[in-house]
Order: sequence, then C-alpha cells, then structure tokens
Amino acid sequence: MKIAFIGGGRIVKIILEGLKRANRLPKDISVYDKDKKALKKLEKFSIKTGTDNRKAAEADIIFLAVHPPIIKSVLQEVKGSLKDDSIIVSLAPEVI
Repeated sequence: MKIAFIGGGRIVKIILEGLKRANRLPKDISVYDKDKKALKKLEKFSIKTGTDNRKAAEADIIFLAVHPPIIKSVLQEVKGSLKDDSIIVSLAPEVI
C-alpha cells in the first residue's frame, strides 16, 4: 500500500516520528510540499519527497496536511491525477 502526504510541516513530522519510534514506518511512503526547506527537515526519515503534489495521487491513501485556506486549491491541483479508489484523509480541522 502506498501512502502519501501533501504538506510536509509540523504535523507530518510528528506522525513520521511516531511511526519511526514504533518501528512502523511504512516502506512506501512519500511527502510532497512546495517548500523545499520543509522537505529537507524530513530527510532523516529516508522517505521519498517531492514538490509536485500530483505525484501524491499515485498513492492508495493520501493525507492532506495543509492549512485550511489552501485545501481547495490543492484538491483542484490533484483531482485529475487521482485514482478511482484513492482514499483522501484531511488532517485539517475545517475547510474554508
């Protein structure tokens, strides 16, 4: 199963740290973020990273880990690349 995060900020780092500490970090996990500095902070997890959010659509489960004001634009960006059976999970408390 492929898992991808769109957004590579604080909450993703916390999730990855927890999975790594529990020795449960999936083998096929990736994080996409437009901010290369955010991705650099995730290098210690030895995961695939990139800046093209559409690549996340290749995953089976996609976590939206972006701020509420940009969720709609991120969804617009990836909608043409999603698989029919993709599962999308939003980590945002609301969509505005």
